[in-house]
Amino acid sequence: MSTRKQKQYGILAQYSPLKGSRPLRLALLVSLSAGVATSAVADTTCGPEQFKAVAQYFSHASAQAPANYQSAYLNYPSRSIAAADKPFPLPLGTPLGNVSYQYADKPSTLDDFLKATRSHGLLVLHKGRIVREQYANGGTEQTRFLLNSMTKSLVGLSVGIAVDQGLISSLDDPISHYLPELKEGAYQTATVRQVLDMTTALHFAGQSPDAAGRGRDIEATASKSFGCGQSIRQHPVNALFNEGSQHGQAFTYINTNTQVLGALVERVSGTSLSKFMERNLWSRIGTEDAANWLIDQPDDSKAIEHAWMGFNARVRDLGRLGLLLANNGEWQGKQLISKSWIHDSMTPDQPFLKQLAQRPVFGYSHQWWVPVGGKDEFIGMGFGGQYLYVNQAEQLVIVEMSANPTFDSRKSTEEAIAVFRAVAANLAQE
Repeated sequence: MSTRKQKQYGILAQYSPLKGSRPLRLALLVSLSAGVATSAVADTTCGPEQFKAVAQYFSHASAQAPANYQSAYLNYPSRSIAAADKPFPLPLGTPLGNVSYQYADKPSTLDDFLKATRSHGLLVLHKGRIVREQYANGGTEQTRFLLNSMTKSLVGLSVGIAVDQGLISSLDDPISHYLPELKEGAYQTATVRQVLDMTTALHFAGQSPDAAGRGRDIEATASKSFGCGQSIRQHPVNALFNEGSQHGQAFTYINTNTQVLGALVERVSGTSLSKFMERNLWSRIGTEDAANWLIDQPDDSKAIEHAWMGFNARVRDLGRLGLLLANNGEWQGKQLISKSWIHDSMTPDQPFLKQLAQRPVFGYSHQWWVPVGGKDEFIGMGFGGQYLYVNQAEQLVIVEMSANPTFDSRKSTEEAIAVFRAVAANLAQE
């Protein structure tokens, strides 16, 4: 391996766990204890040491988490996504002061929230102007932050563009119509819409349907990718039906669904997900810097993106993406994403998706979380505390990057939406 590739793929080449680390908090590899990793352990080139290193790297709880989230694209294989030829300016506006809010009957402030969640990047755009921007814990304007599951929302937009371009005929087509390799497993009868809206009824060997419902479905396979450079392409083929259930009846958050969507975009477009994003979105919204998408192996000719969690980008460029969404998919007079797709992404179309039983503060549509009780707002969210909040009514975009050491998928995201709505209320008084 060349010196250049050793640096880029440093984790694969030379990473070893740090001594004295805190207990691993990431769900990554939790499923290995259920016996999923038997074949990997038997493989002397890919085993527990590699898996432990991966889990430690992506843990939100470790002391190294901010630095790790700021450099993932340097330490794992990734594809570069070119920026725009000319950056779109983000002028300064009237500074936003500190904001008070209340969550769980406890008063607090925006500054308290940022400190408690170990924020390392914040941008607040109001009517296209920067009203607050700050960095901490090693983050800077130049940092490309790992988005974790916030990546899913970008995949949702890519699917929308593919639909707009006629590459996908209907969301009600079986996903296996476009990916025939899925005809033998649980995805066989799932529609594109059901995969997009997380209403599939499936799980994976070695894990119960309940475990898959908590998102622990791709991590064992992903650990072999990040730790050993193994492909994840075949993983969705192994999906198993949930007995007594049917697709389209309930919300079940499954990371593999988004991985399937990434493969879908790749297949119908004839190019990589990264290149599709570059051509149709990233290079067209005035971005100032390239982004990176983590891929499953160093061999780019065979690789596929980690569609479920692997996007890395600057805060300001994510803010520009938010401006596109706040303006219903229109950028400088050009409709990059149809208004109908943006509307549908903010409008769950099933009663059980309008308010989730598992997450009652949120609904869900097209890979976006939709805060209950609001209007014209939606949010992308990542494990450990990464957010892209868009409020069309207030022309407000908030990008917040964290490595929250006490992150809780329900409580932390509920508090985040309380904070962001408090910011919106503060700005509405101006």
